[in-house]
Amino acid sequence: MASGSRDWRALLGWLGGRQTFEDVPPKPTVSPAPRDALGRVLVARTRPRGDLHAAVGRVLDSLAWHGPLLSQDDTPLVLPRFGAGPSPLSTAPDFLEATIAALRGAGAGYIRVLDARSSAQPEPRDLAETCERAGCELVDVREGPWVRVTVGGGLGRVLVPRVAYEAEKLVLLPSPLVNPVTRFAMALALGQELLHARDRGALSRVRQEELLVELNIALRPWLALMDARRALVSDEGPVTREPGYVLASGDPVALDVAALRLLKGYPAKNRLDLPVWQFPQVTAAIRLGLGATREDDVYLLER
Repeated sequence: MASGSRDWRALLGWLGGRQTFEDVPPKPTVSPAPRDALGRVLVARTRPRGDLHAAVGRVLDSLAWHGPLLSQDDTPLVLPRFGAGPSPLSTAPDFLEATIAALRGAGAGYIRVLDARSSAQPEPRDLAETCERAGCELVDVREGPWVRVTVGGGLGRVLVPRVAYEAEKLVLLPSPLVNPVTRFAMALALGQELLHARDRGALSRVRQEELLVELNIALRPWLALMDARRALVSDEGPVTREPGYVLASGDPVALDVAALRLLKGYPAKNRLDLPVWQFPQVTAAIRLGLGATREDDVYLLER
């Protein structure tokens, strides 16, 4: 695995004029999120009870309401979370391994995992070793190739890895996290892991919560699996708690709302001071048509 940072290498390439980018339209909407017989978006939730592999398998099975989620022709592309510390700041190696096993058990053929680290993270020995054990490909996207996607809104056009833009089955692995700036950073915000260094400054503008959500227009995730065994409930300390759950949904809005309810259940100093459907990330996602719009749209399925 090459050492160094995607940020400085990509930025130098941009400044030196050595990179050219293909302009592409917003990514087409992927297949609808799994729903129940009444048309409600499914959010599956379970406790590992000592067997994480079985737990991830259960939540995926719960989403297969109308038939298999995957076939041998499908090639899921998995995006872990890369943070400045272990779980819940970053995806735990055992959760990544359980996810790969569950996707394969659900019928997937070839599985790939994205390496989208920035300069803040060390060499991902756990990531490489996990992929080697699981028999899947580790795809380094830190140097592209990139495409420039027109998303409109406050972001305008953004650069994202071509492989992520073209993926039909992009799987997100968010964590339940509060954030001092954007209030929380979960499924709707995970796309920032893939943003080109040149465009990172756009996220420092006002309305940052809404801008994060616009990235979903460029990526259109197919599924989100959340490791909620541990959660960051306050940045001051920091303070973590142990909800002890695994969650899954094909709807990032519904998943984030379910996770917000978990986070708000812990008394802590944070900015989770609004009803769950009124957070700016959620209202922006609703406005952009990215998922569920109200409580009646969602069914929480406990396993």
